[in-house]
Amino acid sequence: MLPALAIGLVMGASLTRYVRSATLDVLGSDYLRTARAHGSGFGEALWRHGLRNGAVPVVSVLGIELATTLLGAVVVESVYALPGLGSYLVDGIAKHDFAAIQGCSW
Repeated sequence: MLPALAIGLVMGASLTRYVRSATLDVLGSDYLRTARAHGSGFGEALWRHGLRNGAVPVVSVLGIELATTLLGAVVVESVYALPGLGSYLVDGIAKHDFAAIQGCSW
């Protein structure tokens, strides 16, 4: 439980910050105000217009976060002495096993 918590908290904290920032940007945007002026409720306008535009930076950061989470998994697996995907990736890099490297990184 502790290794998963250690990896998840780091990723969750960073991603929460980006979600909050993207949501605040969307809430102050002109297209959301225009959708509200056309008669949409706040929830409907946020769901139809805000979610799509606010998700773009979050998905971009999520890709970077997944890569750093894999690197964090290597550290956590070595600290807790657990065999896992991170140690498998490091072994594949050390042995020049390109199939293992591609399998772990895709």
